[in-house]
Amino acid sequence: MNQLDQLVPKIKRNLKQFNKPGVLFVRPGYCFEKGWPTKEEAIVAVTSASAKKVKLPPKIEGTPVEVRAASDLEQFSHDHPAQFSRLRNTGPSLGAADSHNSAHPRRASIRPSAQTLPPPGTQKYRSSTSPPLFP
Repeated sequence: MNQLDQLVPKIKRNLKQFNKPGVLFVRPGYCFEKGWPTKEEAIVAVTSASAKKVKLPPKIEGTPVEVRAASDLEQFSHDHPAQFSRLRNTGPSLGAADSHNSAHPRRASIRPSAQTLPPPGTQKYRSSTSPPLFP
């Protein structure tokens, strides 16, 4: 078990606080200081590059909240989930860009909205009462 997995239940309990325009994903990660990761765990809210400043609490249940702009890969995975799923499942490794699971934005990421990923090969979204944890 990854040490950051302990943050997933905390994120799920507080997911409503992240359900704001511009927030694409919420995931466990680490704090960054001067562009470098630290050993301090954080809840990372990934926001759209086009989003205005998103107001989130500085801490949730004692864990710092960090807001980061989506990488091109994270933005693509949000905007085109079916295509991203096909790429991820058939293509070579997409490479790591920053911290925990960033090469696969859906892994250990939780979407604050009520939409879930469509099944492979479909384009339609299904509604859900609670956002899934993406494996």
